[in-house]
Amino acid sequence: MSLTLLVTIVMTIIGIIMLFLGLAYIILDFLDAPGFNGVKSIGFMLAILGLILTLLVFL
Repeated sequence: MSLTLLVTIVMTIIGIIMLFLGLAYIILDFLDAPGFNGVKSIGFMLAILGLILTLLVFL
């Protein structure tokens, strides 16, 4: 396994985790879950950064 492939796999996994974590924050903020009020902006940032990271790996 080459180093490039390993880095691609790891960065893709990190990007996908960031994307789903951001979406979870957004959903929890919309559901008014206790302790998650006002984290919508953090969720949007995480989701966008995860999407950008995942796309940059493949371009």
